[in-house]
Amino acid sequence: MSSSSVPLRVPRLISLSLTWAFAVMASGAGLNSLIKSDQSQDSLKSKVPPPAVVTIDISDVRTTGIIATVACLLTAILTSAFVFFLLFPIKFGSTSTPLSTRTLRLQWISLAFCALFLFSVQVPFTHYFATRAAVVRAFVGNVELPHSVIQTVEAQLGATSIYREIDYLRLTAVFPWIAFASLLVTIGITVAAIFSTRGIRTHPDSASSMVEKDSAYSGKENDVAEQEMKEKV
Repeated sequence: MSSSSVPLRVPRLISLSLTWAFAVMASGAGLNSLIKSDQSQDSLKSKVPPPAVVTIDISDVRTTGIIATVACLLTAILTSAFVFFLLFPIKFGSTSTPLSTRTLRLQWISLAFCALFLFSVQVPFTHYFATRAAVVRAFVGNVELPHSVIQTVEAQLGATSIYREIDYLRLTAVFPWIAFASLLVTIGITVAAIFSTRGIRTHPDSASSMVEKDSAYSGKENDVAEQEMKEKV
């Protein structure tokens, strides 16, 4: 396959593959956080003796974390499709341009959407992770226990409600940013490929014109040689 029909094929393949890998890791970290947070809440509530009742509110990081995971999953799905188009070029009709080149503009738009989507949700998640804690409340009947009592019980159980001190949330705070950075690089390379195809389309007949010039020059040389032969005879 010629490099002109698939511009920047190797850089695009590398950047898309890395973005796919980081997006998969970020998605895995998000799913792991969701599962472990549910397990931690169930474990903590089971250790509280009746008639005490404990409620744990983590809706801030839970909501933004789920949306960030969805953004990373969408990025992984799209990049895997684009990698497939590069590895196995598909052509339609009589055109010689593969699908991976014809859809460059669509790829740029979809990747830019994923980057904007991920950034818009990862910023608040990181803010919540760095500055907030779970809202833990305990009740005995209709009486709410003071927060100092809850903190004492948390320390005795080896638990914490501060987000930045929870290991599995750290992964969710870090990996999506790595995927986002890789996504920006991929978008830049895709845009460069789009400009490369514009350059090719601007001068589509350059190669053929060069061939015509060479053939015309060769024809002139043959005519001169024949004329010299006739003069000698």
